[in-house]
Amino acid sequence: MSDVQPHDATSSQEAGGRGRKVATILIYLLLGPPVGGMIFAAFFSVSNVYNFLTGSSANQEDLVSGTVGLFVLAMPFSYMFGGLQAAMTGVIIAICTRNEGRFGYGLAFLASLVSSLVGAVIFGRDAVGFGVILVVVGVLSSLVLRFLFRKVFREDISAQNET
Repeated sequence: MSDVQPHDATSSQEAGGRGRKVATILIYLLLGPPVGGMIFAAFFSVSNVYNFLTGSSANQEDLVSGTVGLFVLAMPFSYMFGGLQAAMTGVIIAICTRNEGRFGYGLAFLASLVSSLVGAVIFGRDAVGFGVILVVVGVLSSLVLRFLFRKVFREDISAQNET
């Protein structure tokens, strides 16, 4: 008689799903704020270029220093203004996914919308425009992360059809 147990496919899928859920939370927590910071900096860099081209900006040096400074400052401040939303988005996605831990763009959008609205209430109470920017940047960064890690997060359509 052998002491070897038969391999249980569902338990290995559940273990893989738990690992994928943890990976989702970590990806959103660690990479979400910098992606959001870069989106934020890109928005305002485009605004700076527009102001320069229309003559509203003083000179080319202001344009370059403002744009470079924005990208440099976006990284450390991104965790301060986006860390809570990123962590909350990752946790919401991890809770909402099935055992496999896979999700689509719809869940990435909705989870980030909820967490970004909470962040806008916390950080943007006094400045409505800043709150709106937090929501837009939060949702866009979630969709960018979903796109960048699409092979990891992709929903398995064939498995959904079988159930």
